[in-house]
Amino acid sequence: MKILIVGPSPYMQHDPGLTVREFIENYCSELDITGCFYHHDFGKIPIKYDSDFTFNNLSIKSKWVNPSEKDGSVILLYDMLMEEKYDMILSFCTPLELDFIRAAIGTSSVVCPWMHVMTMSNGIHDLKMVDALNAPDYIFSYSEYQINSINKIAGVPMHKMELLERSFNFPDYKGNKLLGAVCGGWNSESYNLKSVFQTLEDFDIPIKCLSNYFELGDFDLDLLSSQHLYNHKKNDLFCEDFSSVFVKPEYSKWDYYIDSMSIFIDMSMQQGSCRSLHRAYSSGSTCFVIDTPRHREFAPVSDRFILINSNTFFSASGCRLYVPDHLDFYVKLSKKLEGPYSAICNTKLGEKKHINIKKDFNNLYCKITNGIKERIFSDFESIT
Repeated sequence: MKILIVGPSPYMQHDPGLTVREFIENYCSELDITGCFYHHDFGKIPIKYDSDFTFNNLSIKSKWVNPSEKDGSVILLYDMLMEEKYDMILSFCTPLELDFIRAAIGTSSVVCPWMHVMTMSNGIHDLKMVDALNAPDYIFSYSEYQINSINKIAGVPMHKMELLERSFNFPDYKGNKLLGAVCGGWNSESYNLKSVFQTLEDFDIPIKCLSNYFELGDFDLDLLSSQHLYNHKKNDLFCEDFSSVFVKPEYSKWDYYIDSMSIFIDMSMQQGSCRSLHRAYSSGSTCFVIDTPRHREFAPVSDRFILINSNTFFSASGCRLYVPDHLDFYVKLSKKLEGPYSAICNTKLGEKKHINIKKDFNNLYCKITNGIKERIFSDFESIT
C-alpha cells in the first residue's frame, strides 16, 4: 500500500515532528511511504528540496516545502498528487494547517482516502475551521475532549473519529531527586514563562529554565530573570546548551534536569511538552501544569500532578489562550514545598518499565491496512 505522509519535518527534535518520525520508523518496512514535509529549517539542517528522509540506515522518498515560495505547501502537495497515484494520504498537523492540504487535494481532483492525526489537543471553537475539519475521511486525536469538541462545533460524525493512545519510551533514570524546580517551554507568550518567573521569585530553591534561551522570542529573558529571579545566577538558571526546534542537546545535558529535579513546571496554554511532562512524572517529579481540558484527561489520580487554575482569553485571531492564576499557583506550590515534601531530596528512584511506543499507532495502522478493504470511509465510497 502506497502512503503519502504530509506533515512537519521529521527532523524536528520536539513535537509534532517526533510524532511523524515515530510513525515512519515503526511502519516504513511495512508500508510504501512517501513524505511531503513542511516547517523544515534549512538553515540548521541543510538539505535539498527533493532529498530523502534518512534514519537508522533506512530512508523514504521525500520532498520538502520551500519556505520562501508563496503558497509553497499547496503547490508542492498538488504536484506530488499529480505525479503519482497513492492509496492513501496520511496527514499530521494542527486544525489550522488542514486548509492547505484540503486546497491541494481539491484542486488536484484526486480521489483518495485521507486520514488525519491531530498534533495539537486543544478544543475547537472557531467556526472558520468547520470546512477544513470535515475534509478528511477519518480523524485521529489524542484527546477525547477534542473529539467531542470537533463533533459539536464542526459537526464531524463520531464514527469518523477515533482516540489514539499515547505512551512514551524514556531511558531509565536511577539518580537522586534534587529539591528544586525545572520550568520548560519556548520563549513565547503561549508558554507563560513570565507568570512562572513571577511565582517562583518568592521561593528559595534551585531553578533551571529549559528554553530556547539563545534565540529571539517574545520576552527578554535576561531582563525577566533579573526582575524576578535576581537571586539566581544566569548561568545556573538557563541551560548553557543551545536548544531549538531542530537542535536539542544530548539526554545527559538536557533531559537530565527534567529527571533529577523534584518539581516540573509547564504552563503552556497550547498543552505542549507532553513528552517532557511524561518524562518528569515517570521519574517521580511533582508536575505543575495549567488546568486545561487536555491536561485534565491524562492527569493521573495522584498528588504529584497538580493543575493550576487558569483564566481564559481569546486572541484577535480567535485562538483560545490560557493564563495561569497567580494566586492559585503560589498557594499550591507553597503547600508542596512545606513540611515533609522536602524529604524527597535524595530519594532513590526504582527502575521503570519500558513501554513499546509502537502500540501508540496500532489502531491507526490497522485502519490504514484494512481501511480500503473494509470500506470504513463511508463518504469516500459514496463519491466513487
